[in-house]
Amino acid sequence: MKRIQKGLVITMAVAFLMSTAMVTTVIATGNQDLGVLTAKAIENVKGNDSAWKITKDKLEAEKDVIESQKDILEVQKSTLEKQYEAAKISGDLELAKQIQAQIVKLKADIETLKQQMKVKRAAIKANIKATYTNEELAKLKLVSDKIKKNNNKVAVLPVENILVKGVKVKFDTPPVIKNGRTLIPVKALSEAFGADVKWVAAERKVIITKGDIQIVLTLDSNKIYVNGVEAKIDVPACSLNGRTVVPLKFIVEQLGLTVNWHQDTKDIEIGSPTNPIPPVTTTGSAITVTGSAITVNP
Repeated sequence: MKRIQKGLVITMAVAFLMSTAMVTTVIATGNQDLGVLTAKAIENVKGNDSAWKITKDKLEAEKDVIESQKDILEVQKSTLEKQYEAAKISGDLELAKQIQAQIVKLKADIETLKQQMKVKRAAIKANIKATYTNEELAKLKLVSDKIKKNNNKVAVLPVENILVKGVKVKFDTPPVIKNGRTLIPVKALSEAFGADVKWVAAERKVIITKGDIQIVLTLDSNKIYVNGVEAKIDVPACSLNGRTVVPLKFIVEQLGLTVNWHQDTKDIEIGSPTNPIPPVTTTGSAITVTGSAITVNP
């Protein structure tokens, strides 16, 4: 039993040291550039698509690295929590105490990475907003005020709160939240992903086509058809300020993309499930595990 417990301690020590080394590197890198776009930086990307894309790609890559590391630590924390419960059941309180200390440290590191991800998302949002001219933002403000005045059950989202990875999307009507569902102008988002959008006025119908996918929906109808197969949506497409808005999550997922809603910042990330995540690199001490031995290489 003692040999098994020793093996567990060694395994956890390795995981803990590795996670600490990686997290320290990621946090240190993040602290060098928290991703907050200064007023000068924003001016540099206004009207310059090339500079905007370089900045956006850089911020997205940095956020992906942080998110990848957070996911690794989440898995390690889950494993340690199971080992902690097993140690308590076995009556080995000393082992349980060691594991609990590592869990506390992992939780703190995970929270730090979450905060850094939030900072990166804020920077990406500032970068998105910089693609709009002052005149465009003023028009969007007028449209937002009109929507809120005429639709007391609809909340308006800032246009920069729709974060689409690797793609430039611009709205002339802001996204909204209705009955807990996000609705977006169908034309802007669909065309950004290379989809064809057709409006059949006589039938109040929208047809979205991309490759071998065809989505057909009718305004104010809960029925939606994907390649002829009927599905139900709880919040139907509708018209706001003369623009057709559709349920974002359903449409985007049918186009093969992922959707993540962040409740705390009220923003939405859209990306491809096949997007590669850059590898996490570390500097300083490296840890090599051979059998039961732990070697620290300077």
